[in-house]
Amino acid sequence: MLLQNRFLDTGPQLSVSCLQKLFGFFFFFYALAVNISASSIQPEKSTENCQYLGMYFKKFRLEGEPVVLNSPFPKLGNRVLFTLHSDLSWHKNDSEKTVLGTHKSGRTWMKDNALWILPATPEDTGTYICTFRNESYCATMSVELKVFKKSEASLQNLSYQQVLITSSAGYLVCPDIDDFIQDKNNMEIKWYKDAVLLDQSNKMFSILKGSVSCHINNVSLDSSGYYTCELPFVYEGVTYNITRHINPRIISKYGQYLIFRFFLFLFVFVF
Repeated sequence: MLLQNRFLDTGPQLSVSCLQKLFGFFFFFYALAVNISASSIQPEKSTENCQYLGMYFKKFRLEGEPVVLNSPFPKLGNRVLFTLHSDLSWHKNDSEKTVLGTHKSGRTWMKDNALWILPATPEDTGTYICTFRNESYCATMSVELKVFKKSEASLQNLSYQQVLITSSAGYLVCPDIDDFIQDKNNMEIKWYKDAVLLDQSNKMFSILKGSVSCHINNVSLDSSGYYTCELPFVYEGVTYNITRHINPRIISKYGQYLIFRFFLFLFVFVF
């Protein structure tokens, strides 16, 4: 599967936001070069004439929960690059190609160039097109969304992958929840392992208020399983539970050493 955004949120790896910023800078220089060479081109009027830059990511979500599709185009702080005389829009790639989020009504609206769907239903499944346009350039990228019915969802489809290393302390990060954190200081995330609530009485785990992480005091093969983090999100008096599932990959310290040696060998061989 293409960039299911599961492996991007792992503890030892780069975060989604870091990768988005990295991609953003590549796109910045690319679009800047295009704009300079195309300064005499008239503004594009239709997405049919826009340059398609490919699929950004896939999202897998559960019905009844809020969904946020973030803009695939680069950000500088909270502002999309090229904000001067530019426009960003969303539409679903269906027969009607209706522009989404122009008004904050119903279940769909735009906020900071992200498309919000609340609550999501299986009918929201499909391809969403994000279009960036300025006076001389137009580009589109797509985002795939799959909303599962609760009766059809499987943990395998919904789970992110993260890495834990045996014989040491480790941690899992509740992924892809930044848009739903309303009070970081008083945030309380519930953690479950194989559907069993992890509380303070369980000495194998440490869960701190205001933290997005679940700390595992001593990782072992018994640490494998399906973990679930649950964050409450309140919108217009209604509380929604934002749930994320993690299926960690357990790696032994010896295995980590072999992986390090392998990449060291490649580095020496190539350079």
